[in-house]
Amino acid sequence: MSKRATITPEHLEEARKLLALYTECQTNGHLKKVSQAAMGADYGIGSQALVWQFLHGRTALTLDAAVGFANALRCEVADFSERLAEKQRQLARKAPEAEKSPAADVVLFLRRTVSALAKEWGVDPRDLTDPSDDALVRMERDIEKAMGRNQPPRLSDRRQR
Repeated sequence: MSKRATITPEHLEEARKLLALYTECQTNGHLKKVSQAAMGADYGIGSQALVWQFLHGRTALTLDAAVGFANALRCEVADFSERLAEKQRQLARKAPEAEKSPAADVVLFLRRTVSALAKEWGVDPRDLTDPSDDALVRMERDIEKAMGRNQPPRLSDRRQR
């Protein structure tokens, strides 16, 4: 008897949507030069083989994997899995009151804002919170690519003055 979960039509539809988002990011977006192995490791999804299995509907998505994919693809879990987005909302409602403090609301707002800005500007969200000069240069390069070269002086140029 197999311990493997049965793949339902809903799981296959989630995988189809996820693969479409992934393919778009690989073809035209920020994941052009990122391997499945690196993405799996960087975003806590798992091995390259597991990333492939999730993308092709061979393994049903878990909430942890869905959150990892959403972060990697700069989207929301609901963009490819309403089932897991609902599970995520249920878990958030069950969280202890301490986690529902005003500070937690601010943190959530800031995370969503950083994620939205990164998606709009075509940069890695981690670079928006990285104070290093390397991150600044990477962001400027990505933003210039996305918006064109007719821009005000670069932040790194101002920093050197």
